[in-house]
Amino acid sequence: MIDEGGVRAMGSNALACLLVIRRRVPYHGVSAFPSAALIAKETDLSKPTVYKAIDRLEALGWLEKIKSGRKNIYRLSEQYIGNRVDEHGVQHQKIAKMPYGPRAIQDERPNLLQWKKTGVLPQDTSITIHDATINVEINNFYEGSKQIKQEISVKVDEHGLEHIQSEYYRERARAQMERLGEEKAQEILNASAAKALKEKQEPKEGDTSD
Repeated sequence: MIDEGGVRAMGSNALACLLVIRRRVPYHGVSAFPSAALIAKETDLSKPTVYKAIDRLEALGWLEKIKSGRKNIYRLSEQYIGNRVDEHGVQHQKIAKMPYGPRAIQDERPNLLQWKKTGVLPQDTSITIHDATINVEINNFYEGSKQIKQEISVKVDEHGLEHIQSEYYRERARAQMERLGEEKAQEILNASAAKALKEKQEPKEGDTSD
């Protein structure tokens, strides 16, 4: 949560509220239902601030608020970031999301370590992987006999990003995808430009000019 920027994204008020809620998750459970008054008392925050913090946590994907009569039940989650390089050398950011609870974390830790090491999860796991991919469009424009104008257009796969529930991680994945896409596109364009120039400079078959 700290290393991957989660605390920075949620802010101190939301973090304090999250800690109070997590403290009340039973050992075998993944949810808790402390009242807003109790959270406010234990964090020394006002109730409106608590409500705002909980909305922030829900938007970032750390909990889900479920209405049950007059009380809210908070179903908690844990999130981890991993990076994988595909066969084309493009790095993809993957987010592992799992239910939060003392026993749940304990049970899923071997699966999480396996995923971090191999990128593969067993079938009987509650961990879900949200994948963000990138598409790169490349266009070459030729002006005159020697000048080559290069244009890079990077497309972010919105369909892939929409599965990332955390607003913070979604924007972080988008920025990383654009950066990596631009770098990959530039490499391809440089190679394409060099090849085009070489073809222009080589004499054509049957050319007998002095």
